[in-house]
Amino acid sequence: MHIESLIDWSANKLLGSIEAQSYLSKRGVPLEIANRLNIGFIDSSYIPSQSDDRNHSDKCESAQNRCDTCRFLSWSQNDRLLGRVVLPLTSYSGASLGIQTRSIKEKTYDTFLLSHRPESYFFGLRDSIQKIWTRKYVVLVEGPFDCMILKRFVDHPVIAITTNATNENQSRFLNRYVDRVYTLLDNDKAGRDGFISIRNKTPSLEHIRLEISPRFDVKDVNDLWVKLGDERFSKEISSVFSHVM
Repeated sequence: MHIESLIDWSANKLLGSIEAQSYLSKRGVPLEIANRLNIGFIDSSYIPSQSDDRNHSDKCESAQNRCDTCRFLSWSQNDRLLGRVVLPLTSYSGASLGIQTRSIKEKTYDTFLLSHRPESYFFGLRDSIQKIWTRKYVVLVEGPFDCMILKRFVDHPVIAITTNATNENQSRFLNRYVDRVYTLLDNDKAGRDGFISIRNKTPSLEHIRLEISPRFDVKDVNDLWVKLGDERFSKEISSVFSHVM
């Protein structure tokens, strides 16, 4: 499946949707950041061509042998993706390996990944890879919206793992490209467990856990922005990142 075609198609759809742009704005993501990260929106059915998928064949009728295009068509049926923003998941080389989608109406999300992924994927990696190569450190957050908020306010390589801990390929990426890992995961048990898991999977690296002050009583970076707004958030996050170097 040509996942880039879906991402580019949905990015054009976002430009024409005031509703989707308003949703992003209310979560602290201006159109400038959305465009920079190729964020999209789905307001109509997207039907990729099976004939364009070189892995498509008659065997696709078997659930175990489906090509990615047939997998996507099955996954997205019944208008499953309507009213959702599209968040590209990319590799260090810039290739799109999948998408995460978020409903603009309710707190639900879903993820589609290509079957063959020799490289690790993150959200925001394509935008940050040059800084990672140069500085040899990275800041990990859980969610794409946490990542997008931070990209507005800090000049650090920030990427989202889209869950609370790294998988095998993501851990391999960290071991290969950085010496130091900063984590700013959710302020809950899953976030604390995630930090331990990441540290255990990459023991040769230096690990520093960043935290939002408990006085704000929020779960994550995006919640902190919603609570404080731009000016107060900027001051607080500068304090959180004061020792990152």
